[in-house]
Amino acid sequence: MVDYREDIEYSKKVEKRKESTLSFICPKKHYVRKEGWLTIARNRKEVVSSRVETQGYIRYFSLCGKEAIDVLLFEREGIIRANARGYPDVCYCDFVEDNPLEFAKLKETLGKTKGFNMRFEELVYDGSFQKLVQNEPFDVVNLDFCGSCFPKHDAPDSKTLRAIECVLKLQSAVSFNLFITFRAQRSSENSGAIKELRDVMEKNLSQFSDFKSVYEEKIGFPLNILCENDYPSFLLHTFPKILLGFGNNYNLGGECIRRFYYKRKEGEYKIVKFIFSFEPRRENNRFSDRSRKTVQLANAYHKSIINCLKNSPINVDDVLTNKPSLRAKLNNDQEDLIKNRGKFKI
Repeated sequence: MVDYREDIEYSKKVEKRKESTLSFICPKKHYVRKEGWLTIARNRKEVVSSRVETQGYIRYFSLCGKEAIDVLLFEREGIIRANARGYPDVCYCDFVEDNPLEFAKLKETLGKTKGFNMRFEELVYDGSFQKLVQNEPFDVVNLDFCGSCFPKHDAPDSKTLRAIECVLKLQSAVSFNLFITFRAQRSSENSGAIKELRDVMEKNLSQFSDFKSVYEEKIGFPLNILCENDYPSFLLHTFPKILLGFGNNYNLGGECIRRFYYKRKEGEYKIVKFIFSFEPRRENNRFSDRSRKTVQLANAYHKSIINCLKNSPINVDDVLTNKPSLRAKLNNDQEDLIKNRGKFKI
């Protein structure tokens, strides 16, 4: 009897690669690139415009994927600079376990731009990311993950989450923006991690009346119902608390300034995207007492979480449904970026 299992597994891998490629060439994703990432990166460039070392351009880290559309977009819009060999102020990380040639294809696009063929978590844990930011921290860190925030196979305190916390620690001396993307699919998440997050949020709702008031006004559903019936919305409203808490631990004042979401694979799951801004907190000489400083930090952290709740996430599906012509413009723009990309000396 012929064993077709290997053929089936191979077909699954091919479909997974196709899905991964399509996820980068997508009008919904490009809407976030232009209306979210690009807007914030422009603001960040204004902040560093007088920096001599990068000639006023930003330092950018990305999990950019095979086409590197974000890098191409930022170059076209004057956010990052290019030379004859690549992008001197950009660093990227890419790893596809069952398709080692993808990294080679990415190098064709990005030339001698500094890149790592490994998982982001490994880049952080082996000390490579620390070496990158030791003397030249990034102005924008774009962690565009394809997978879940709390993978089912991982511990509740996931490797990905801890790697993100390390980024905040290593970047804590400078102001910067952090972009984060996850797949929101309840069936693929670690139930223990979700329960821990829900318990913490419920505790906050019971302790802080102002937090509870904003939550009830903006969401209305009890957390457990929200989690079970609309997991992407649950993640959009609770994940920022984790990141802002990490920042607070390293004396970073943080804000979740934008959130986006959209459907993938005919609604099988959703993509959720977050844009954060972090700034080192200045020492306030009025608060020489450690306990008073602690209260000051706690108040700032609490305020940032409430501010996040007040601003509703953007439903990209609704935006493109209401503006049919925009979808075609976004598709054309992606095609132009890929078609007109430059050739670097390898």
